[in-house]
This record gives sequence, C-alpha cells and structure tokens, in this order.
Amino acid sequence: WQTNDESSARHAFAQAAELKFNDERLAMTAAKTMVAIGGVPEARQALQILEPFHDVLANSIPYLEMRLRIEDKLKRSSRLLQVARLLYERDPNSLKSMNNYAAALTTLRREPELAVRLSLEAYQQAPNRQIILLNHAKALAQNGRFADAHAVLQRVIARGMDPRIAAQYYLVLFETQWKLGRRFEAEYALRNLETKYLWDTQQTWLERSLAEFESEAAATTA
Repeated sequence: WQTNDESSARHAFAQAAELKFNDERLAMTAAKTMVAIGGVPEARQALQILEPFHDVLANSIPYLEMRLRIEDKLKRSSRLLQVARLLYERDPNSLKSMNNYAAALTTLRREPELAVRLSLEAYQQAPNRQIILLNHAKALAQNGRFADAHAVLQRVIARGMDPRIAAQYYLVLFETQWKLGRRFEAEYALRNLETKYLWDTQQTWLERSLAEFESEAAATTA
C-alpha cells in the first residue's frame, strides 16, 4: 500500500476492503493504514473492514480512537460526537479523551458549559499544546467569554498549521474579533478562512453570522 502511485494505492485499498478478515487485530491494522494514508473513500473502506468486529471491539479504546479518526475524515458530526463521548466515558482522566470530546462539542456548538469545563481541564494539564489552546479558545468563545478567548488565541501559532486546523483557528478568531468590536481583525480572519474545511454545523453558523456581521456594517455606514 505504501506507494507513490496514488491510483495504485487506491486500488489496493479497495481490494483490501473486499477481504474478509478473520482476526480483529488484522482488521484494525488494515484500517489504521487506510485512514493514515487515504482520504474519504479509504475512510469508508476502513469502516467497512471494521464493521464485522464492532461487537467485539466496541469497548476497546484503540477501536474507538480509530472510529473517531474515521468520523473526522467523513465529517459525520453526530457520529463524531457519539464516539468522542464514548471515549471520554471509557477514560475520563485521559487528556486525549477530554480534548477530543471538547473539540467535538465545540464543532457542533453543543453543551458549551461542558465543553469549557473539559477544555479547561485539558488546558491545565497541557497549557502549551497548540490544539488544546485552540479548543479552549473555541469553548470560551461559545460561552460568551470573548476577551478570555482572545487572550488564549494570542498564544496560538497559525503559521504552518494543517489547513483543517487553520480553518478552526480563523473561524474562532473571526467570532472573537467580531464580538469584541474589532471589525478589521474580524475581516482579516474571514479573508484567511478556507470554508471548505469547515463542518456543516460550522458552515450554517457562519452563514447566519455573516448576515448579521454585514448588516451591522451597513448600519454603521448608513
């Protein structure tokens, strides 16, 4: 599977998905490779490989972590939240579980008080980790704590970010700067925001917010 020929790799992934694995460990290894190297089609194929072993693996943390990565690639928000919640319930003291659950909640803009509690606990354990800072800023903003979110965002280094993570950064940067009355900075965030990387829930929120943002601008110039 490790080849520079993308079409050959995709063909190999498709063939692997058709195999009937007799061992859940082999299925997990194959799925892990697909998710690491592939895109959306390979994530679907990885899910197909794992499906026969769901009952056996349902309580396994490595399996749930794999499912979380698959749902992230497929952008199935409700499934992502479900799996993130299960992971947190299985291992509530895990920094990774806390951060992933907070990320899922903020992506769907659900239960903001729980999201900020989780993100704060993760932040207290790893105050310099960039993805944890970003998730904490998102949670703070969704609780209306825009000045606090802005302070956290000042510690996030946007340069060189993965484009999907950068989209999350510029989205919360837009929200905080807009709500703090900093229109120039909010417009800067919008110019750098690649909306193709946002989730459906975030796209919907952004469309509504942009209508309000633009009507405010019209009112100030009238």
